[in-house]
Amino acid sequence: MILISGSLAFPFTRDREEAFWREESWRIELVANTLHPDIPLGRKKKKHICLYGGGDIEWIRKFTLTAKAVAEDVGNLWRCCT
Repeated sequence: MILISGSLAFPFTRDREEAFWREESWRIELVANTLHPDIPLGRKKKKHICLYGGGDIEWIRKFTLTAKAVAEDVGNLWRCCT
């Protein structure tokens, strides 16, 4: 709440937290600045953003390779069809 609202998050009570989430919607800006500084720039360039992770490093590596291959294929498809 502090990262998003600063001192407006005070007082830190359950009621204030519930009110905060009624006023706020989930969006990439809620986490973008703390994850990677290039995320806002990527959004301005209308790039796709995929957030993933977990404790299984092999799954993460496989997913990363697959995502990169798909992105490359889509880019090649877009170039040939435009």
